[in-house]
Amino acid sequence: MEKAKILLIDVDSKIPNLALMKLSTYYKLLGSEVELAYINNLPIKNYDSVYASIVFTKNKFQISNILEKYPQAEIGGSGTENYNKILPENIEHTIPDYELYNYNNRGKKFNYFKNISIGFTSRGCIRNCSFCIVNKKEGKIQDWSSIYEFWNKNHNTIMLLDNNFFANPNWKGHVNNILKENLFVIENGLDIRLVTDETAYYISKIKFRNKARTAKHIHFAFDNIKDEKVVVEGVKKLTKYIKPIYFVFYILVGYENTLEDDLYRINIIRNLGCRPYIMPYEKASPEQKILARYINQFLFSKDNFDFQGYLKKEMEKVNV
Repeated sequence: MEKAKILLIDVDSKIPNLALMKLSTYYKLLGSEVELAYINNLPIKNYDSVYASIVFTKNKFQISNILEKYPQAEIGGSGTENYNKILPENIEHTIPDYELYNYNNRGKKFNYFKNISIGFTSRGCIRNCSFCIVNKKEGKIQDWSSIYEFWNKNHNTIMLLDNNFFANPNWKGHVNNILKENLFVIENGLDIRLVTDETAYYISKIKFRNKARTAKHIHFAFDNIKDEKVVVEGVKKLTKYIKPIYFVFYILVGYENTLEDDLYRINIIRNLGCRPYIMPYEKASPEQKILARYINQFLFSKDNFDFQGYLKKEMEKVNV
């Protein structure tokens, strides 16, 4: 009997796509032939089943291109109108196929992902931020899976994709498993508003790393000036155990905030001894995009933070 042929299409994932890796495991266990393709290099073949994932809404236009070549394709992901579509439970709760991704969409080897396991311990979120679709997509917070469901024991690092790890009522159980297995952790960002003396202590015990695993980074967000007090209090609790230089704060700009608001939040984070990292919203102004470049590319020194001077020079270039 001829093997079924399955095509998995990764349109725009920045990291190996978890849903596609789980589909790969499922179909390989059935004895099917599984092939991964990128949107810029789609094969011209006949397949029994085709699945595509779109992460970013700006790439939603690719749906018609996929369906033109593969009318039977099932397309999902947070970048589509089918963002509520989830994998069947028997596929969702399988270990991902870590052999699926050998190369990224530029033809380069995924070297730094070769020893990283990826998964969720929780889904959903207790927040309902207007700029975020997580609550609409996944609902309220719920415990989802143990690390043992997605961790490949040959890997010494796990990447947690949880949207709000410490909002999960079972967070302590997952932390204890991580500590027991002596794993490094790359997180999707922690909620500074949930930092207590207890969570600060446990955060200090986890071996956090950035995506390249070259430095210790713990990520938080400071999206709204109304959270100033709780951000400052959270950092103070954490610095009882960890130096603030290891904290990176994502700062959303261009969404219901002025440039003055953005600079105010940035200076709060800098004064706390932490690192700001700018996340421009799609409607960010040219000035806010210049701010992102100034901060994220370290175009300033500790003793010379002159964004207004830098902005003036950059705007002069634009107006020449």
